[in-house]
Amino acid sequence: MRAKGDTDELLFACENLTGVGRAADSLGLVRERIAELSNETVFKILDAAALEIAQGGPRVDNMVSYYIGEILKQLRARRETQPEDVARRECIYLPLLGSSAGQNKNESLAIHNLMLKDPSFYVSILCDAFRPANERGSAVDKDADPIAQNRARLGYTLLCNFQTFSTTEGVQFDIAQIEDWVKRVREKAVECDRAEIADLFVGRYLAHSPPAADVWPKREFAGLIERIHSQAVERGIMTERFNMRGVYTKTFGEGGAQERDLESTYRKWADKNAPFRKVAGFLLRIADVWSDEGRSADIRAEQDKLRD
Repeated sequence: MRAKGDTDELLFACENLTGVGRAADSLGLVRERIAELSNETVFKILDAAALEIAQGGPRVDNMVSYYIGEILKQLRARRETQPEDVARRECIYLPLLGSSAGQNKNESLAIHNLMLKDPSFYVSILCDAFRPANERGSAVDKDADPIAQNRARLGYTLLCNFQTFSTTEGVQFDIAQIEDWVKRVREKAVECDRAEIADLFVGRYLAHSPPAADVWPKREFAGLIERIHSQAVERGIMTERFNMRGVYTKTFGEGGAQERDLESTYRKWADKNAPFRKVAGFLLRIADVWSDEGRSADIRAEQDKLRD
């Protein structure tokens, strides 16, 4: 939707649409002319649109998701915006942001920064997504009430996408801040009987720590992983490093060349991390898996040639 005219006419259009239960229809207009609107006005429209969508109102397509992602992105960039205000809306709209063309997966959301700044908040999300260890640590079951199910799904998505090592303004957190966060998360997770699952997700998080020029992890992060001294953290790192390969393609008969490249990379990293015994150990284990995957890919390639 497009609207010409001055700011007063813009506000009149937005208020009218919101007043008749069509706030979602104004999101394109808000995205286009957000510079003319106050935070209070934009948050009011976002909240009204969320209520309409929750009540089965307008169909949410890719463009609506895009508008929401762009609006939140611009709100995060405003100096006067309170991060908690944006984080609350990100949580509400989280299922839509993943499909938003304007939402970079690696972009730091306000809610991700809140998770890093507040270990208690992070652990509360972990508790939403997973049961205590004395209940087998499984995800919230299908018989839970719909609100609990939704919180579990949102929590799990947040935990899986949590890769934040800098603020929304791009300022890097230093290793002391990260280490303090890890320590406090692990302590609070013990209190909530989620120690092992917390360690797994701490590992998945650390798997995304920034690399040095020629090695991963950086020396300071390798030292942190050694000090944590947790097999569950190491398993989490290994799982996430495998997952980080993402989608890949192969030409016919290519074999395991890609996997051997990955194997070579991890062996080089293991050599450079030799002073850190545990880190070098799991890097070698990852390399061994890629070696096995490469051999399997070679066999499949030869079988494909025989069938051709």
